[in-house]
Amino acid sequence: MVVVSIFFLWTFVIVMGNDRVYRWLACMIITFFTSFLIIEPIKVVIFAICSHFFRKLELDAGLDDSEFDEDGIIIQPHKEWQSTEKMRKTKFYLPYTKEHLEALRKARIKEIKSQAFAKEIITYLIFLAMIYIISVENRDTYSYKLMSQIENNFVYKHGFHMINTTNDYWNWTQKTLIPELKAGPLYNGKPPYGLRGFVGDHTQRMIGYGTLRQILVKRNTCMVAPAIVNITRECARQSGIINEETSHFCNAWKERNDLTKDLPSCLMPEFRYSTAEELHSYPVIGRKDTYLGGGYVFRIKGGNKVIRENIRRLQQQHWINNQTRAVLLEFGVYNVNLNLFAVCTFVAEWLPGGGVTPYWRIDPIRLITFFDFNGISAYVAMVGCACFIIYFTLREFTKLVQLKMAYWSTYWSFVEWGIILDAFGATGLYFYKRIETERILNVFSSTYGNGYIKLQRVGLIDEMYGYTIGLLLFMAILKLLKILEFNNKISLLTTTLNRCWSELSGFLVIFFFVLFAFVQLFFFILFSDMFDFKDINSAFKTCFTMMLNKFKFGDLLDTSTTAAIMFFLFAVSVNFILINVLLTIIIEGYEKVRQELLGKKNELDVIQYMKDVTKYMFGVRARPGFLYEFSPQGLKNEELVVDDESKVKTGMCLHYISVKH
Repeated sequence: MVVVSIFFLWTFVIVMGNDRVYRWLACMIITFFTSFLIIEPIKVVIFAICSHFFRKLELDAGLDDSEFDEDGIIIQPHKEWQSTEKMRKTKFYLPYTKEHLEALRKARIKEIKSQAFAKEIITYLIFLAMIYIISVENRDTYSYKLMSQIENNFVYKHGFHMINTTNDYWNWTQKTLIPELKAGPLYNGKPPYGLRGFVGDHTQRMIGYGTLRQILVKRNTCMVAPAIVNITRECARQSGIINEETSHFCNAWKERNDLTKDLPSCLMPEFRYSTAEELHSYPVIGRKDTYLGGGYVFRIKGGNKVIRENIRRLQQQHWINNQTRAVLLEFGVYNVNLNLFAVCTFVAEWLPGGGVTPYWRIDPIRLITFFDFNGISAYVAMVGCACFIIYFTLREFTKLVQLKMAYWSTYWSFVEWGIILDAFGATGLYFYKRIETERILNVFSSTYGNGYIKLQRVGLIDEMYGYTIGLLLFMAILKLLKILEFNNKISLLTTTLNRCWSELSGFLVIFFFVLFAFVQLFFFILFSDMFDFKDINSAFKTCFTMMLNKFKFGDLLDTSTTAAIMFFLFAVSVNFILINVLLTIIIEGYEKVRQELLGKKNELDVIQYMKDVTKYMFGVRARPGFLYEFSPQGLKNEELVVDDESKVKTGMCLHYISVKH
């Protein structure tokens, strides 16, 4: 039968093609597991409920009429009762003692617990495997190489990371937007026939077209000192989201009025504000500031000559001026060989004090899942994981109803609900990503890849989906500590933290107070001299690396002698004193717990029980049990030979009565 099935499958592949066969296999597998795990259990539950409520009740089922049905017992004479022959000796076994029965009870309870824990471990490992399959399907090992390729073409090849002035940025656009966003001539100088819509490396397919989006700040967002009012009256700080300009302008940023608003020079799209809803965009976090999804957009489409002329025209009209705070180059590409999309954002941030800071971000994402082996495995894992989450939800909700507020007495309850809520969040993000992907593919198909398609939204959804899956896997692995707490070695960590938490929590407050005091000290001394201390967040991160002895002291010494002296005070106070006190508290708690558990056996040895059951299944050893642990003599009891004929005859009489009646 197997050979015949393989033959027909091979025939179907030849006739129908790989794609249809993969879909057929996927549908068959998904239908089987859906029927086995969801539909059939629901049918059984519905049938049981219906049979319970609709079956006919017998009204006389509770009446006991045995006394009317039975006749009186009459013992007839039998020759065996008058026999004088000597009866053969019969063996009678003594009943189990109370101690032996207690041993049997303990052994059975331990066996039931071991079976329950073994089943929970196996099922939970299957759940972890399903989450891992889902997480791996959403990521690709070639993502970093794709990101490096795009980064090299757009950043390092043309010096985007070395931009310092506005002229540098205009030169970069001339060198990059044309050669890299449009497929150029082949290696032999011939036109790139068949590569229309590809970028400069002839490998990535452009999704729609790229855009340059400018962020302007409103005028006079800061106060001018009275002493220099005669010199200038204009002042503008960082945009800070609330100070972003959202008005429409005429050519060269001239103010619009009722007389000029309908002139052609006031209708140029590069000087009209586009909202985030119109652009399908979300805020972007740069190195210096955060920028909303709207802005003044230049759409990079058309031939190479047209793009060059438009960029030159924008430069002549001072499209980038003193109010410019950021210009973002945004586009998306698709690599068909890797089945990966890439969301590309290159940001040039203009500082209020002068100069340009470049920043870029390239996010490879997977939006399309094929019906191959990996795709089918991922879909099956999703269905199985959904069943597990539904089971976990019902189980924890039942416990919550039964225990009420006592349910929250352990922190593992929060972990359980964290897993459940995170799984539901990941499910919602997954379907949201599928809907957004379908919309993008429909626009791409209807416009033949030339329409406006923004991948930022789906990229953000995929990023959040990846975070939720990673957090779900993290909490699910942590829960293994709860399942394996019957083992003393594994429970050693949690027991140690519980034992020393009262002392540890009080010391951590002191520790972070001292650390934050040094953070403030280094920030106020070095905020204008060292990049690592430019703000509070950077100063906190740098002090943490200093605590781990990963810091270049030479740079600090060259910058400030006072800071160098404070560094030695920091090393003595934090590294030599506070860290050692912290370790002492933990080690003391660990030693106490270790002494308590020294020589103490595990409450349950589930791993060994699982090994023994596996050997029993293969016929290597007998069925595992725990009786000899509580009763070394085993199941056998001492025998007693009784030769008293009266006792024997009485036993035979009772046996005869039970057989006849």
